[in-house]
Amino acid sequence: MIFWVIFRKRRFLLSLICIALGYNHLSGLFRFNTTSHNTESKESYKILSFNVRLFDKYNWIEGKDTKHRILRFLKNSEADIICFQEFLSYSIDKTTIADTLDYFLGEGEFHFSNYNEISKKQSLVTFTKLPIVHKGFINDPILGKSAIFTDIVIKTDTIRIINIHLASNHLGYADYTYIDNLENQSNKEHIRGISTIISKIKQAYITREKQANILHDFISISPYRVILCGDFNEPPLSYVHKLVSSNMLDAFKVSGVGMSNTYVRRFFQFRIDYIMVSPSINTYNYKDYRLKISDHYPVSCRFNLK
Repeated sequence: MIFWVIFRKRRFLLSLICIALGYNHLSGLFRFNTTSHNTESKESYKILSFNVRLFDKYNWIEGKDTKHRILRFLKNSEADIICFQEFLSYSIDKTTIADTLDYFLGEGEFHFSNYNEISKKQSLVTFTKLPIVHKGFINDPILGKSAIFTDIVIKTDTIRIINIHLASNHLGYADYTYIDNLENQSNKEHIRGISTIISKIKQAYITREKQANILHDFISISPYRVILCGDFNEPPLSYVHKLVSSNMLDAFKVSGVGMSNTYVRRFFQFRIDYIMVSPSINTYNYKDYRLKISDHYPVSCRFNLK
């Protein structure tokens, strides 16, 4: 639109109409929030959500100190609540990461999800410096162990922190290799590669739709105000995001500025990690951290209770 305005062509009207018709969708991708939205209350708390990708157990990221870079980031974040996805209990050198986090994060409590003795993996972990009064799973076979809730006390109020990791697209090494080398593929390889990826994404989307319905119902009957964090594996324009956020506020929309991408690979740059809150919770200073320490960027905001 700006291009055609500069050259004084009426074609800018077509772009303007498209932007106007899709404004509600664009608001999930780009925000022009004023500074008044980011005015932080003195009595506020910081919450951080981060898919740590097993603390780079298999050395996906260049450099040998990724785990320590993640730990340093967490220490410097000064977060009161952290929701981890793809959490690893033990690193290759047998260091207990949970114990290490105790040292880096200071005094607090952990809520661990299911523990796999073979892989030493905890898929979800919620850490909080605030007292935990109750915790559990959203019991449904479709969600499995991909959603935990942690009830914490803030002064005289109780709020529910829900930490989720919705179904992955399960794209493997071969799929990403195909994507990263598109220009070198034959026609047959293109057809086979695209068909495989579409099939996986379709099945995952159907699963996430079912998970979103269960999650929406669970939030609706919560006795407390809710903060929902996690890896949705869905962009802001999706049905899943629309359903889950129907009675919640997206922290990025309230206090984010510019464009937020939380998952970055070649050809894949989406906002799929979210912090959402009940309408009676104020959020401030939404931020995503452009750090190459996982395949996801951490996201955070500050909040207080109305």
